[in-house]
Amino acid sequence: SDNITVFVIKEAYIDGYKHDNNGVYVDEVSKLCDKRIKDLKIKYQKQCLLGEDVKIAYRLNEDGADFRFFTDSEIKVYANVLYYEVNMKTNMAEINVSEGRNIDTIEEIKAAVLKDNKVTMVDLNYDADHNRSVFTFKGSVEDTLEAAKRLVDVAFERIDMTTQHGSHPRQGAVDVAAWVPVKDMSTDEMNEVVHAFGKYVGSKGVPVFYYEDSATREDRKSLVKLRKGEYESLEERLKDAENWTPDEGERKFNAKLGATVTGTRFPLIAFNVYLNTEDMDIAKAVMRSVRAKTGGYTAVRAIALPIEDQKCTQVSMNLVNYELTPIHRVFETIKSEAESYGVTVKSSELVGPVPAYALEELLRFYIRLGNGFTADQIYN
Repeated sequence: SDNITVFVIKEAYIDGYKHDNNGVYVDEVSKLCDKRIKDLKIKYQKQCLLGEDVKIAYRLNEDGADFRFFTDSEIKVYANVLYYEVNMKTNMAEINVSEGRNIDTIEEIKAAVLKDNKVTMVDLNYDADHNRSVFTFKGSVEDTLEAAKRLVDVAFERIDMTTQHGSHPRQGAVDVAAWVPVKDMSTDEMNEVVHAFGKYVGSKGVPVFYYEDSATREDRKSLVKLRKGEYESLEERLKDAENWTPDEGERKFNAKLGATVTGTRFPLIAFNVYLNTEDMDIAKAVMRSVRAKTGGYTAVRAIALPIEDQKCTQVSMNLVNYELTPIHRVFETIKSEAESYGVTVKSSELVGPVPAYALEELLRFYIRLGNGFTADQIYN
């Protein structure tokens, strides 16, 4: 027999899509079953109102479930929902593109990623000084991979590395593609996605190098080493077959598109601190106080950059393991070092998504939260 449950239509935005007072609150449906939902295909037959009590009748089957929606006042079907039982493994792609100034190009890439409405755009950050954009999106394994391929197609069509300049290190149109397992995925499974993406990029005539947890050799784990000399030295480096034969694609310089680095990695936090000085010597000295290879913190990679349009400098960092080196420790060190030169912190920024557990540590430090607080209390 059918099971019955009641819920209230709460929002016009359902599962990331706008439905203009339509009537299925997808989160409530997903709570009804133990099985995982890949897709809820909804065909609306009648509108219902925000705040209206709605009943769901549902029947669980071996292959999934059937749902019907109705109200007490008017017993009419509001929607038919097809429920798919799948293993809903989820991952996140964070793809760095060497374009941060041409808004039309950025919007075209964004539209390509979201074309079939199957992935969620977690964050889009672009910077004209860096001349760089970071597209972060998540979804199922298949959907994120297809979205990443569409991103590549547009970026390769629109970006020309022979004329690209910016303050951020880069060596390719699609410069870095980091893949992060989010739910029910092992590193090996994530690497299968990385390899599929790498082969696709390589098929476009672009050399591809695997890094971090996907690296095929120890000296390729570090992005800094793989990108040393940037685009300007790439042609010369590719002449060295022993050290620079790519993991995918030909060992051939592609002047328009450069090279791509991709791999699986632990959730990284991109954290930038702006200093109220244009003196790069001071910015570099402050940067060295936190950077791992100059005696700073183990999990910090950093560079100092001029930010000309704001008449200041920036310590640009990747915190590669927030458990070893939390955000507040890095910030307080930079603040203290800068003050020793008579310089104050202008502002800071987090680029892209941030794990809730990293914010938990931040809150504990700055407002002295007790042990009763957990990251589960942070919601979107």
